[in-house]
Amino acid sequence: MCEFDFKAGFKAGAEWQANQSPWVSVKERLPENQDIVLVRGEYGGKATAYLHGEYSGFIVYGEDAYKVFGEITHWMPIPDLEE
Repeated sequence: MCEFDFKAGFKAGAEWQANQSPWVSVKERLPENQDIVLVRGEYGGKATAYLHGEYSGFIVYGEDAYKVFGEITHWMPIPDLEE
């Protein structure tokens, strides 16, 4: 009976972890200054960007980002391709 409970708990924990989003809200915290990260805007677009000082905001590579993304709402570290 104990082994069944352990397996059920492990499976539930694995399912919970799989549903966790890697996106971090900019309201929770910001990336380190100058770290290149993935960002997501209020209009749903995604891009690569870096934080140019807490008060200067994100610098998004490419076109006029504000028209495409609106305000940046979330960010996440770029996944390591070696993993």
